[in-house]
Amino acid sequence: MDEKIYAIGGWLNDVTVSNVDEYDPITDSWVVKSPMPTTRWGHASVSVNDKIYVIGGATGWPVEEIYEAILEYDPATDTWESISKLPTPRWFPSGCVVNGAIYVIGGYDDKGCVSTVEVYDPENDTWTTKSSMPTARWGQGVGVVGEKIYVTGGTDTYPPTKAYSIVEEYEPIKDKWTTKTPMPAGRIAITACVANGKIFILGGVGLTPEETYAELYVYDPKDD
Repeated sequence: MDEKIYAIGGWLNDVTVSNVDEYDPITDSWVVKSPMPTTRWGHASVSVNDKIYVIGGATGWPVEEIYEAILEYDPATDTWESISKLPTPRWFPSGCVVNGAIYVIGGYDDKGCVSTVEVYDPENDTWTTKSSMPTARWGQGVGVVGEKIYVTGGTDTYPPTKAYSIVEEYEPIKDKWTTKTPMPAGRIAITACVANGKIFILGGVGLTPEETYAELYVYDPKDD
């Protein structure tokens, strides 16, 4: 947001936290900001219309509560507000923005892994359900290229029994999913980011937290 990076919530010394820290790449400095109203981990965070939205997530381990409240953070005033409810509360969903709308994809609810896709319109405070992802999963990465959404990797349950290499493409205009070329190997809890029209898939784990990976995968949607 405004060329600054916000680290929000997560784990610290085996405790779920509400911490918010702002990083300025130009000055290479950190500033502590107002914490979230609730501690959270395994949530999705997106930025749109000068605000940051925190979606889903849980508190504690084993999971004590899966949050349905959507939190909105205003960096200009350093304030938090609870603004809406996630129709399908879940942790470890993916979140991304296309044309000002927030897409919440997959994750894990109180019954198990989901393929649910729900879209939030911040302008009108409304939710819409879209076509489900072909593969129910959590811990996946997501990237947006050319107004299409790409969901990569993830797993099936907890504890995981599979590390997915699956890549699926979603076209919001057509509300259509397409299976694409898979990653070279399966990864769980990966980070995906977009630069120059390509998706960079960083790190991740295998079936146990000890199976960590340093490989960087780069996906070109243009050539699949």
